Amino acid sequence: MEDNQLPLFMESGIYKLNSNVFFIDPVRILNRSYTRFRVSPSAYYSRFFDSSNSTQSPKASEDSRKRKRKRKQKKKPQSLNEREQIADRRHQKVKPLLLKAHEVLLEATDLLKVLRNLRNDGCAVGECKELSQESSELSFMELGGVWQAPLYEIVLNYQRDDKMFQNGGSTLAQSIEQRVALVFNNLVANEGSCDIEAELFNHKYIIPKRSCFCMSDLRQIDSLIPADSDCGFNLIVIDPPWENGSAHQKLRYPTLPNRYFLSLPVKQLCHTSGALVALWVTNREKLRGFVENDLFPKWGVTYAASFYWLKVKANGMMTGELDLIHHRPYECLLLGYCDGKDTHSRNLTILNLIPDNQVVISVPGDYSRKPPIGDLLLDYVPGSRPARCIELFAREMIAGWSSWGNEPLHFQDSRYFVIQRHGILTILFEVMGSSRGNNLRQKCKGHELCHGPMDSAGFAIVIACRLRVAHFKEVPGCLAISADLVHELFSLINFDKRERIPHRSPLSSFYLLTQAGTMIRLFKVKEKQREEAENANGKPTVKKQSAGELRLHKDISELNLPKTCSISFPNGKDDLMNFEVTIRPDEGYYMSGTFTFSFSISPMYPHEAPKVKCKTKVYHPNIDLEGNVCLNILREDWKPVLNINTIIYGLYHLFTEPNHEDPLNHEAAAVLRDNPKLFESNVRRALHGGYVGQTYFTRCM
Repeated sequence: MEDNQLPLFMESGIYKLNSNVFFIDPVRILNRSYTRFRVSPSAYYSRFFDSSNSTQSPKASEDSRKRKRKRKQKKKPQSLNEREQIADRRHQKVKPLLLKAHEVLLEATDLLKVLRNLRNDGCAVGECKELSQESSELSFMELGGVWQAPLYEIVLNYQRDDKMFQNGGSTLAQSIEQRVALVFNNLVANEGSCDIEAELFNHKYIIPKRSCFCMSDLRQIDSLIPADSDCGFNLIVIDPPWENGSAHQKLRYPTLPNRYFLSLPVKQLCHTSGALVALWVTNREKLRGFVENDLFPKWGVTYAASFYWLKVKANGMMTGELDLIHHRPYECLLLGYCDGKDTHSRNLTILNLIPDNQVVISVPGDYSRKPPIGDLLLDYVPGSRPARCIELFAREMIAGWSSWGNEPLHFQDSRYFVIQRHGILTILFEVMGSSRGNNLRQKCKGHELCHGPMDSAGFAIVIACRLRVAHFKEVPGCLAISADLVHELFSLINFDKRERIPHRSPLSSFYLLTQAGTMIRLFKVKEKQREEAENANGKPTVKKQSAGELRLHKDISELNLPKTCSISFPNGKDDLMNFEVTIRPDEGYYMSGTFTFSFSISPMYPHEAPKVKCKTKVYHPNIDLEGNVCLNILREDWKPVLNINTIIYGLYHLFTEPNHEDPLNHEAAAVLRDNPKLFESNVRRALHGGYVGQTYFTRCM
């Protein structure tokens, strides 16, 4: 796997192993919802991090499992009943996919090193503690069942910060505004840009920014149905408490008979433009048959694809035997599309865009706690952006989401969180070709508070004065370093000794703040001097590849294009950052046409979307006469997890399903909306070469 995946993983929590396999760190994903607090990794990863297991190599673990299998083989296997045989055939079909995905994970050695430390990632000494088994938690189901439940209130504490600097230091003046809301059968929202602390019966709960919850039982779910479907949801994730003997044995949570879920108002919760529905299911064949034959038809959901969640331990091995009849180390997420009131045929193309058999790998959290997979689904959600998302039977909350269930605050208890550490300044140092620099890098790598990606090209250091200053919310974490290490940094870039910082100086962070520009300029000068010296010695100049070039090279090598699309490099393969894509639609209005697009890739790719223009003059509502393209994923919907393959498919679907609702060519959009037959005639005239109105189009067939 390319080295640049690890820095992206450190930032996003998502590591793309290949085109259909992802490893995710739920803690990193969840922590993007918070500013003042963060999810404690030791609290989240309460299982599968046993020290004996985490230090054991994957090979040793596999040998141990083989010995266990031999012992088990002495018992005569029981014959499977008819339903179990069907389940086994379904399992055998998906087994090669899961084995291949696991093999890809074990080959990602850089990721495996990080995986072993996920439980202590970012924790200062003594900060991340084990959850006490005796610590009491509120039982929301018991509270909601008493007659006083409609009267219970939750207190929301909104913190207002006023930062004042005095004599080079800082003090923090804080005021708290309290709001009170009914906690049951009521929509409780935090519409602010910061997470807040809430209080209920002397327990504290952390509410993410821009989120809301409604705590009720199934009888009150109709209160979620919006009065206007334009206020409905584009993404609906459902994790029902299916009947499960294991859940009863562990007494973790009550379950419901399957027939109860038929009454879920999924259709009424949908947005006008429809919704992507994601349903977690177990591996029981009886349940799968119920979903396919009864539940999805009752909800009005059309099946589209299946994702699989593969569970692994800290050493990368699966949490159990893959072929066990019960307790297999994977679960299934069924995806389907539910039509909205204003759904046209173009929305059906979404069904074809959702990739099937995607595998998501992670270390499981607490029992029945599903990983946050919303980011992996947003690309396939219909309707406008930002998407409106809801989780039904939720047990935790996420920024930007609505959460409904009888215990959506379960994992929001403050004991699952720690206070966010904030720094003063982030300075990027690039250390190259120096054994002294390598030694310094190793010191920083081992620091207890270092989260940031480090590699041979450089590393990031956050200089902090250990003040928990809420004003600096944008800094996700800090590396507090000693005065000796600060001195070594200065000497590394040949700072004048007279300007060195005194030991134990409380103003070191502010001093570095004033010197940051000077330090960066000095580095650039030294880098230029080094290059000039190498050129003088006759060494050939080696072009360095940016992270964007590395990622683009990977994207191009993984292209999986239909026969109607092709890619070319007019400047030669040495210039990957500029290329052309040709699309020849084989259906729709533009069938038999040939359209060429130019791609210009920024060095900041994939953090910046490619610049795409249509070189072929075309009569199209979403492409203007100058070649500008209206495609959401090239604008506000762009995300670093998207790739060139996604863009090309998006361009292809512009020709098979042109959209008059988001036009660049308003005249063409109006004709498509009001007179589709005239629009088709205009398109054919333009493709054959000729005038449409007063505009001439050259032949492109």
